[in-house]
Amino acid sequence: MEIRADLHMHGPIGFQPYWLRKQSYAGKNLLQLIADECFSKGITICAITSQADEIPKGSVHDRLGCLRDYEAGLLPKEYCTDTIGNDILVVEMGKERVYLVNGQTAMPKENGKKYDLLIVGSNRVPNFKSFRDTLNYGKDHGLIQIAEHPYVETHRGMGKELLERYIDDFDAIEGHNSQAIFWNWMTKLPKIGSMFSRAGRKMNELAQETAKRYNKPWIATSDAHQIEDLGISYISWDGEINNSNEDKFFSDLKNIIRRNEFDIDCNYESVFQWFKWIGIFQIGCKAIKVGKFDVITDAYTPSNELR
Repeated sequence: MEIRADLHMHGPIGFQPYWLRKQSYAGKNLLQLIADECFSKGITICAITSQADEIPKGSVHDRLGCLRDYEAGLLPKEYCTDTIGNDILVVEMGKERVYLVNGQTAMPKENGKKYDLLIVGSNRVPNFKSFRDTLNYGKDHGLIQIAEHPYVETHRGMGKELLERYIDDFDAIEGHNSQAIFWNWMTKLPKIGSMFSRAGRKMNELAQETAKRYNKPWIATSDAHQIEDLGISYISWDGEINNSNEDKFFSDLKNIIRRNEFDIDCNYESVFQWFKWIGIFQIGCKAIKVGKFDVITDAYTPSNELR
């Protein structure tokens, strides 16, 4: 059996009504959309990645929690759901099955700056601790810790110095992020090249080079901010995943990653799709600045109530 895992997938830009309306997801069951996308692309494990300063349970920031607590009960009758512990939601339809697991872009803080650290297995990691304290928390809780787009320093990538300082503490490096779409020649164009460089393919190349130099596994992810972009890139292996309980599931997944026992499928977001979601995101950020309530609300609105 081939298992495909996309371990960095946000889904919509945000679960607030504003973002769902802007991305045409309002009134649609997000869990059904995500599960169907996984089924169509053969994704077996998908990390639903939360990212916020605080992630209260049941809020829009607790993404897997919203899918489990609000949307699972609204699925059509041909879908079945189950949970494995608190951090794995299983969705089945016919012979298809996907494990949606909790993920988080945790935000360590070092020397007054915030950075991104990809976590698989929880979205409860405290933010704004030092890198050392954050990594120790992950180790103590058996979490999978991945250096997230480390060379995209304009978007909280940790950079070469921090990556190499803590290299032994990471289970893997995100060596291919599907959102780093721009060719190297585009990043050198006068005036506009600097804008493209923050999402340039060179950032992936540098991450892969570091992984190889330190004999560290690297993974490929979609980093999707649109559901239809889920599974653009992934890792895969032939075998099974131990689903007898949550601890064994994540331990099994962690060991597969640490031992580099997987293949990698690397692809890129289309330029059109990238500009589509980035444009919506930038407009939304301006809306936040002027205090639009439905952008900043913490209350999740189930799909059957949102129009």
